[in-house]
Order: sequence, then C-alpha cells, then structure tokens
Amino acid sequence: MSGRKQKTYMVDFIFTLSLFGVFAVSALLVLVIGANVYRSTVNTQEANAMKRTAIAYIAEKIRQNDTSGSISAGEVEGCPALILKSEYGKESYSTYIYTYNGSLRELFMKSSAVPALIAGQEIAEISGFSVDSVSDHLYRTSVTDKNGQSLSLYINTKSS
Repeated sequence: MSGRKQKTYMVDFIFTLSLFGVFAVSALLVLVIGANVYRSTVNTQEANAMKRTAIAYIAEKIRQNDTSGSISAGEVEGCPALILKSEYGKESYSTYIYTYNGSLRELFMKSSAVPALIAGQEIAEISGFSVDSVSDHLYRTSVTDKNGQSLSLYINTKSS
C-alpha cells in the first residue's frame, strides 16, 4: 500500500511541475510579445512626432516671414530648400531650410554669401523634405520620416 501512495505523489508532483513549466513559458512569451509591441509603438510615435514637429516648424517659419517676395522654393547644393529672405538694417539675410544627413536643418546667413549644407543647425531627424510653390501664395511642404512615411502640408501666404 505504501508503494502505491508513493506513485500517486510522484504523479502529482510531475503534474504540478509541468503545469508550472507551462505557466512560466506562457508568461515569458507574453512578456516578449508585449516588449515587441511596446517597442513598435514607441518607434511609431517618435517618427510621427518628428514629422509633425518638422511640419509645424516649417509652417511657423513661413508665417513669420510672410512679407512680399520673402518666401521662395529653391535649392542648396542640389537639395530642395525653403528660402526665406529678410532685411535687418541695410543688410539682406536669407534663411535656408533643407535636409542633410538625415535631419532637417536651418541656415541663417547674409544673402550675398554662398550657403553650404554642412553649416546648418539641426532641427529634427527626418530623411526627406520638399517644398513646392503651387501658386503665387500657396506652398506645399512635405517631410518623410526614417520609416519612409510622408506628411504634407499646404500653406497659404497672405502677403502679395
């Protein structure tokens, strides 16, 4: 009789141990899946925030410089750029907004100087930027994040 009880306890122990093993593996699997979902969500949110920040920054710069003839679409060393001209005293200055090495950059300098891509101040991490003059008062700006997703904005200027 004692031999029979021994086997029953051994089966109970093995069953309990295997149930604990299944629970541990399931918990580990849920943890790994949750971490991957969290990482994916954070990366998506960061890319969206970067795109929206870049677009908002460009829109604000256009609104700040909304005077007659001060806004144009052009290029800096072959890269598309938004060019904003301004006058301070008797000097003419230009602000260039463009992308270089995976970031949106801004370069402020005298209009008579030759701009260089490397000289700009880094604003946001984006992989692409374009600006087009749709009409006399309407500009289309577009930014692309590191995941290849684009966001566009049409901005209407009030000055003539």
